[in-house]
Parts: sequence; C-alpha cells; structure tokens
Amino acid sequence: MGFRQKPGPARQTTSAGPIPARLPLESLELPEADRRAEPSPATQTASAASAKLRAALLFEESEAAEVRNFLIESGLHAYVDAFIENGFDCMDVVQEMEERHMKDMGMKPGHMIKLKLRLASRVSSSSSA
Repeated sequence: MGFRQKPGPARQTTSAGPIPARLPLESLELPEADRRAEPSPATQTASAASAKLRAALLFEESEAAEVRNFLIESGLHAYVDAFIENGFDCMDVVQEMEERHMKDMGMKPGHMIKLKLRLASRVSSSSSA
C-alpha cells in the first residue's frame, strides 16, 4: 500500500530532531561581531594613508608618462624603458641628465645629440613662456 500524506504543513526532521520553522529576516539579530560598525581610528588612518599612496602613484605615473611622451615625440622611443628603469622618470630629472648617464643607458651618439637639442629647446621655450 502507498504512503498517505497528512494534511497541513509538513515538518522536516533530522536525526537531531525537528527542524524549526523559518523566522522572518527582520526578527534575526546578528551577533556583535557581524554587525557593521564605524571604522576604527586605525582603519581610518590606514584608509587615508592608502588614498595618499594612490595619489602619489598616480602623480608618479603622470610624470613618467610625460617622459614617455617627450621621448616618443623626440624620436627616441627606443629608450623609454631604459629611462624609467634608470630612474629618469620625471622631466626635472631628465633635464639634469649628463652625457655619462646617456652612455650608461647605451644611447647612440646621434641620439645623445638629439636628446640634448630637445632638452635645450624645452628649456628655452619654458623660460620664454
């Protein structure tokens, strides 16, 4: 013979006993550790430091981008990586480059002349502006 289902809501049971009925979410109270609290002063300080670091990195990236663009516009795109890797990652530092730095990076003599001319024209155009 077959099983007969009793009318009404079925209650599930486990080996530990009956499973309690579901409670509405509004009636649940989270343990203290799970509640969202205001960030601690240490968290706020770390967050502020993180924001400052992000801003500094963006600034460094923009300076490196200026060097990259300068080299590309000067026809010296082959040296972009060498400049950045050797710390010539902002135009103020590039402006202070000496011939020995250029040689150390393996620049060809004609490219060294080209760089010097472009840097000199950059200085004269910025001083007249």
